[in-house]
Amino acid sequence: MSSRSNKLTSLVTIFPLVAGLVLTGIGIIDLNTASETPESKPNNAYGVLAYSSYQLEPLNAGIILQDINLKEDVVNIKIDANLYLEAPKDSPYEVTFGFQLPGLSDQPSFYINGVDKEAGKTFTEFVVLEEKLVAYKAEGCSLIYVRFMAQPNFKYYQIVAVSNLRGLVSKRSFSTYDVSIPFSRTGSYLLTKSGPSVSTVNVEWGCSMFVPSGTELKWAIPYPDSLEVWMPTKEDGTPSESFNSYRWDAHVRGFDPNDVDVRSDIISVLLDLGVDSRLQGRLFFDSGLYMGIGVSLLVGGTHELLKILARMRET
Repeated sequence: MSSRSNKLTSLVTIFPLVAGLVLTGIGIIDLNTASETPESKPNNAYGVLAYSSYQLEPLNAGIILQDINLKEDVVNIKIDANLYLEAPKDSPYEVTFGFQLPGLSDQPSFYINGVDKEAGKTFTEFVVLEEKLVAYKAEGCSLIYVRFMAQPNFKYYQIVAVSNLRGLVSKRSFSTYDVSIPFSRTGSYLLTKSGPSVSTVNVEWGCSMFVPSGTELKWAIPYPDSLEVWMPTKEDGTPSESFNSYRWDAHVRGFDPNDVDVRSDIISVLLDLGVDSRLQGRLFFDSGLYMGIGVSLLVGGTHELLKILARMRET
């Protein structure tokens, strides 16, 4: 009887201590996870920049950031630029046009439309000589360009570039992510290393960003000119996943080719991912619950252990 009583006493004493240690440990792990502070990542010094093998007048261009994967740091970008080219001769001639992009790009796809406004014609069957990607991993920057044969009877061109880009997303806390796109205000020495002989083009940029509806805009610099909820439809007419649309209207971002310092203007938004925010709240609640129960068990188990030790000394 005494032996069984001792075993029962040991079990009553040891179980609260073990369970308390386990639950307190789980609570501490959940608390550390919810309080995660990611390593900060500096903004990219090399912003969006357009360049061409021909001297061009200032042009209009728009950049769209879509299909944003915050956790994987992948953004699909689409750039739409409108050019005016004066044909140097009456036969097809070669043109190089491209962009400097912050981050590391996948192989881009280019689409070229030529417009003859007088004849009301659009031409898309241009001879593309090369679609090129030059990635500078050390600088965290990419150059993309297309070489094509322009036609002398077309002066107006629309060039669209599409690619996936990594390096625009930074995790700021457990549930918040920063998406930043810098626009260069200076020339870039990287262009001299890229191969083709090109010059920088002055562009009036507009920017749009489509983010999943499950995110909340915490702040933006500068603040968007418009915020909308975009609800696309599928081919069968049924609603698809909705998006929050942020748009910054066109504004000139000039550059000084004689400026030796690399400088950029930045559009930046801080987004709170709803799924992660709810998970963080649950982790905080669970950590408090587990640590509260665990500490109580540890206190109770320690108290029983001290009473057993006291009785052992008396005997």
